[in-house]
Amino acid sequence: MFTDRDLDSSYDTSSAVTVSLSDNGSTSSDDSVTIKDNTITITKEGTYVIRGSLSAGQIIVNAKDSAKVQLVLDNA
Repeated sequence: MFTDRDLDSSYDTSSAVTVSLSDNGSTSSDDSVTIKDNTITITKEGTYVIRGSLSAGQIIVNAKDSAKVQLVLDNA
């Protein structure tokens, strides 16, 4: 059911997308991430490093069913 990639928790920091959470306005500079109010939506395959804190909000992964999306919670 799981591939070797699914079981590997390592990731390439140079290609990962950073998402910075903040109650005053979360940010990401990548076009695969849209942010409206406190809702962060990820739309493409890739690795996403989530940092910061958000007291009320959500992260939605809305990518293709076959897309491999890895969320790395870095002190989030």
